[in-house]
Amino acid sequence: MQVALNGLGYRAVCRPDGEAGLAALESERPAAVLLDLVMPVLDGFQFLHRMRAGDGPQPPVIVWTSKDLTVDERHHLQSLAERVVSKTESTPGGLVEQLKALVG
Repeated sequence: MQVALNGLGYRAVCRPDGEAGLAALESERPAAVLLDLVMPVLDGFQFLHRMRAGDGPQPPVIVWTSKDLTVDERHHLQSLAERVVSKTESTPGGLVEQLKALVG
């Protein structure tokens, strides 16, 4: 995804885990967050809860995951994120279109 975003002129800031992602939010101030749920150290659910508990303006979040979500997990994510997209049902191009719809 980083290659696709960079190729379209976006500056993708990627981090290897949720803790590093939260730290990056403080210094980077991204236009949007593309979030995988399955990460080491801090998973995507924990990341979202900690991010949304923060003060100040928050970027929109697109959850892009291969995790097989339960109905309850999907509803919970939809209350915390602007979009929930399955990696198996969406191409990188389709995800970029959703990103453009959120941030222009």
